[in-house]
Amino acid sequence: MKNTEERILDAAIRVFAKEGVFGATTRKIAQAAKVNEVTLFRHFKNKDELLRRVVLRKSKYFEHVFIETPVKTKADLKKTIRAFATSYSQVLQDHEEFIRTFFGELNRHPDLCRRLFVESAKPVRQKLISFLQSAQKSHLIRADLDAVTAADALTGVLLIGMIRRPLTESFYTSERYIKTCLELFLRGIEP
Repeated sequence: MKNTEERILDAAIRVFAKEGVFGATTRKIAQAAKVNEVTLFRHFKNKDELLRRVVLRKSKYFEHVFIETPVKTKADLKKTIRAFATSYSQVLQDHEEFIRTFFGELNRHPDLCRRLFVESAKPVRQKLISFLQSAQKSHLIRADLDAVTAADALTGVLLIGMIRRPLTESFYTSERYIKTCLELFLRGIEP
């Protein structure tokens, strides 16, 4: 059985996805988690802290890909990039409604959304950048490649795939899209 904090976080994802950042109240989140508001506030000091923790929790889902990953061969490089892309895409798919709501809020509440996005993406983004830089040192990818931009390009194209999926799913599957993106990315970073 999930502990109270996990239940609150799960409920918060659902409520934020349905109601938006400012439409979601701590009362609605507490009701969805089947706890009272006092219990919610014992675990999270305010709604912004709760939203921050929701976003951070989702970003940690795919960090495991880079834990002690060797970068000695092209096969290692491809395997790790594929594992990352698959995990990243799964998170996008599993939380599509929340992500779409979050991006919808970006225009109305840019400072809050930008702060949360940068904070949540920073750890895994830095791990991907470091991984690419290690691959450069091992001469597995181009030395002139900007690892920061390459990391953002990969995650950006995967995000766009999730956003466009309702328009493109009759032409190709999500799996085919990811495979094609990976082929293009991996060929583009070759030395």
